[in-house]
Amino acid sequence: MKNNPNDLRYAYRMQKLDSGTDRYGNCEVCNKHFDTGYMLVEQRVYYSNIIQAESLSHHKCRTVFGHKNCLATLTECEQSKHLEK
Repeated sequence: MKNNPNDLRYAYRMQKLDSGTDRYGNCEVCNKHFDTGYMLVEQRVYYSNIIQAESLSHHKCRTVFGHKNCLATLTECEQSKHLEK
């Protein structure tokens, strides 16, 4: 199913890290120390005419480090912000 190219949708991948603030710095959302860190990777969902299917791109997206709960709020904010348009 081909989507409207003007509709931006995002996919997120969260991964637990092997270290905390000492290696990755403070949480990039709340700027506080964390013992167990997570990495959130944002990707855009788009329709590829080449493979005739939806695909993912990291173009104009971000990667953020921090607390799991802080990163989860970013996904909620981004989804609702894009739904309002």
